[in-house]
Amino acid sequence: MQPSGEDSTQCTARTGTGTSHSEVIANELVFFNPGQVVVDILPSDAAFKTKDCGTWGAAPRAGEQGTITPGTWLVGSQVAPGRYIARATAGCRWKRVRDFSGSSASTIAGAELKESGEVAVTIEATDAGFTADAFCGEWIKSALAR
Repeated sequence: MQPSGEDSTQCTARTGTGTSHSEVIANELVFFNPGQVVVDILPSDAAFKTKDCGTWGAAPRAGEQGTITPGTWLVGSQVAPGRYIARATAGCRWKRVRDFSGSSASTIAGAELKESGEVAVTIEATDAGFTADAFCGEWIKSALAR
């Protein structure tokens, strides 16, 4: 599912429909307008709550892209595996994920840059997705294999 995007979005999977923090399974708060956000809603999730997320759909919004823009993207159908480089500013957060559950166990690798500069990541064919925020800017596929 993907939101159409506002200035920020919040997505929360819950074990119940109450207001207790103990019912939260996973929570993602995005402080930029993502091109896309992907979320796995599991049969065990009792509720899924969003705030200012725009319109959700059950299919990806775009096919394979030549570059990666801020948001969450599906590896294989939207982002090709390979090495990507971005000229990022301090605060850039990116991660490679094995699923879209939002749990910490879904993260394969990730980083938050303390200083501005060039950052490189190798996205593997076995990754489910790749997420990067607006501080990372645009990721360009490198011709050099790593």
